[in-house]
Order: sequence, then C-alpha cells, then structure tokens
Amino acid sequence: MADQKEKVTFNRQRRLTGTAYRALRDTFYGYDFRREIETGQAELWKVNGGRLWLITRIENGELVVCCAAGRGLVSACVYLLAAAKKQGLKSIRFHTFKPAFARFIKQTFSGFQKVEQRSTGETIYQWMIN
Repeated sequence: MADQKEKVTFNRQRRLTGTAYRALRDTFYGYDFRREIETGQAELWKVNGGRLWLITRIENGELVVCCAAGRGLVSACVYLLAAAKKQGLKSIRFHTFKPAFARFIKQTFSGFQKVEQRSTGETIYQWMIN
C-alpha cells in the first residue's frame, strides 16, 4: 500500500468543469454526474492539482467512489480510507467497467472484495472498515 506520509491534496469542485469532464468522461458510461455534483448529492474532487479526478458520494453509511481517472489513486485511497473512518462510515465501494482497474484494486488493496458482477460488465468492490 502507499506510504501514508505521502502528501495528497483534495480540492472539492462545485461543478463539472471542462477539464474534469475530459479527464473523467471515459468512466461515465453514459451517466451524467453534472446535476448530482451541482446539488451536492455527489462530490467532484481535484486531487494533487488535477493529476487525479474523483467523483464520490455517501450512500447508506458507505463512501462510494463513482469514478476515478488519472494518477495517484493508491495514495488517494489511503486518505479516503482515513476520511471514511473519521466520518464513521462502514465501508468504501468502487464501481468499474474496466477489468484492468478491477485487477488493480484486488492486487493493491487486499481489503477490497468483489460483491457484485453485473450483466452490463460493471464490477463492484467493497472494503469493510473496522
């Protein structure tokens, strides 16, 4: 896992900018997150000056990473886990349509377990927080 001393900066964005859209659009698979970001149902994060972009939301006591694109996800996950614990959330969940990303999650974070494989090709992983 990433060195926890590595500095990671998260800056919340209030709207889906053109830069963020271009970085994340291949992860949307037809879903439009604009409204959710603008209403606060989901949060857009510019991580490490835009090297990584995330869209997250909290559902039923769980931090959901809706989509991610860029570099530095391993380091960011260390902070996401700490933030989820601090907020008293029970788990973190990732959704992906990309088999390579699913392999990356499983190999990098032993805590993530596959919880669902959908007929659409989407795979869902969950990490239960102690």
